Amino acid sequence: MPDVQPRQAFGRRIQDLRRDLRLTQPKLVELLNARGHTLDAPYLSRIENGRVLPTEAVIRSLAEILGANADELLDLAGQFDPRALQDKAAEVPKVGALLRRIQSGKMPREMIDRLLAEIDGADDESASADADTGE
Repeated sequence: MPDVQPRQAFGRRIQDLRRDLRLTQPKLVELLNARGHTLDAPYLSRIENGRVLPTEAVIRSLAEILGANADELLDLAGQFDPRALQDKAAEVPKVGALLRRIQSGKMPREMIDRLLAEIDGADDESASADADTGE
């Protein structure tokens, strides 16, 4: 199965979440605009069809309205905060080295997938240990 581009995967996820809640595009736009955004139904359609990615603020509002995890939607959209990454790289120089390797293509996708799986597994183990100790 071919890779789905982030815009397309993100758009499908938003469309699925919206439909699960039985929201029309105009209704979702209304809810987004009530949170201070200025969107229209054609723009939402372009998001859902994978033509555009919205801003982080819109993604966070979509997550709130659609009952989704904002970080998961941001990951799906391939969005991150560059300033926060720069701050972390200044604090931990190996973060910068890792990012440069990813940027240069020296770190294959499979390695990135394994690294993320390992990190996610460690997070799951930590959460399980916290649950076991009642924290």
